[in-house]
Amino acid sequence: MKGDGVSEVIGAIILISVAVLAMGIVVLVLFAGPLPTSVPAFAGIISNSSRTVYISHEGGDTLYTGQFKILVDGVDETYNFTKSLSGPFSLGKVMSATLPNMPGRVVMVFNTSWGGGTVLLSADLVHVIPFTPAGWYSSNWLKRKKTTINPSKVSGSLTDFPVLISIADLRLQGYAQSNGNDILFTSSDGTTKLAHEIEYYNNNGGILVAWVKVPSVTSASDTVIYMYYNNSAASSQQNPTGVWTNGFQGVWHLTSVFTDSTSNGNNGVNVGSTDTSGQMARARSFDGNDYITVTGQLGQPATVTLSAWASLTARDTAGAEVITIQDNATLRMDTVYQSAGTAGSFFNTTGKLWVVTPSGINHAGTGWHYLTYVCNPGGSSEIIYTDGIARATTTWNEGIQYSPAGPNTFIGKHPVLSTYDFNGVIDEVRVSNVVRSGDWITTEYANQNSPGTFSSLGTEQTQATMS
Repeated sequence: MKGDGVSEVIGAIILISVAVLAMGIVVLVLFAGPLPTSVPAFAGIISNSSRTVYISHEGGDTLYTGQFKILVDGVDETYNFTKSLSGPFSLGKVMSATLPNMPGRVVMVFNTSWGGGTVLLSADLVHVIPFTPAGWYSSNWLKRKKTTINPSKVSGSLTDFPVLISIADLRLQGYAQSNGNDILFTSSDGTTKLAHEIEYYNNNGGILVAWVKVPSVTSASDTVIYMYYNNSAASSQQNPTGVWTNGFQGVWHLTSVFTDSTSNGNNGVNVGSTDTSGQMARARSFDGNDYITVTGQLGQPATVTLSAWASLTARDTAGAEVITIQDNATLRMDTVYQSAGTAGSFFNTTGKLWVVTPSGINHAGTGWHYLTYVCNPGGSSEIIYTDGIARATTTWNEGIQYSPAGPNTFIGKHPVLSTYDFNGVIDEVRVSNVVRSGDWITTEYANQNSPGTFSSLGTEQTQATMS
């Protein structure tokens, strides 16, 4: 042990070492037989992933801060390791330190108050390949947390479902990049990367609002995904257009921007609306004169699902337009016409008139509500949902007429009339060219209304402590 830079203690010490270089793990075990009573029996593992070194307690006595030093290439790095501990270094615990340079010789020394010490562990990592255990995305990502989706919050079984992850996590604050570029998600195997989009991230407090396309969620069992972070060299891992497939024609989060998150490029232009707090993160406030316009009619979908979160302050003269594809397919709150309340409608091809699916429910002054209108006239089915519940169904068996109405789509106003302008707040507007099922809509509401109960975040894992 002369090369370790510490003196040796004379005594009967049996030292057993096992080196597994392919995995980058060095194991040294000390047994007392007999030993001075002040020297502990101890078993540990030294391993590294890139510049991060892990020391795990595999058996024997508990060690306390102040009883040992950790030298890396002759430099005392004890504090950098022990600050990762909570309490003493006991069985099953792991301490780690990310070093300024690739580690070479790592030595753990016991009882330096003797003027020397007993070597408990030592490893030469210069020629060791940093390990990436099976089930870990990449050795460049040093930390992850398991996220478990609660099956009781899911209706049925859904494919390629965009899950809202909304958390405040101080571990992200401490270890993720300040812009969240290194945050990524994988499926339950820990290695298959999932498309995600960050709607909002504030490193002060680790506040994250993100959408992750999960291949399958079900009410039959837990769905597990992993959130990885702590890679200071990573570029952005986001893939917004990969999240919003599966029939989405336009998705507007309205978090201070008006871009469409899908690949369709249906970006909005703001006219007067202002930033305010929203259901997910930020949203837009409308005063009855404001609106957002989107050029075009989103492909003139023959079947359409319109959805949004809205908090209506007061109804305009006849109602409050949430979103309308140039009055050809419309989601409106508290409409006076036919006492429809919050309703969906479309302009039909046969009678050349607007046909309405009325909920009969008015929401002005009652806070946030999730509104969805599913229009499938070819299938004789139109349904209006509020807060994930189907409120009314109609069976108009006629196509949607998209001409000769005007060319654009609007959020927060009627295309022509001033009697349907919106006064309140709108968030998370979506248009799909597919018929969303009741299970899909109910699960969207459960997820977006209470993301903290929809999924739960596990404890932090490293490559040495993954389970």
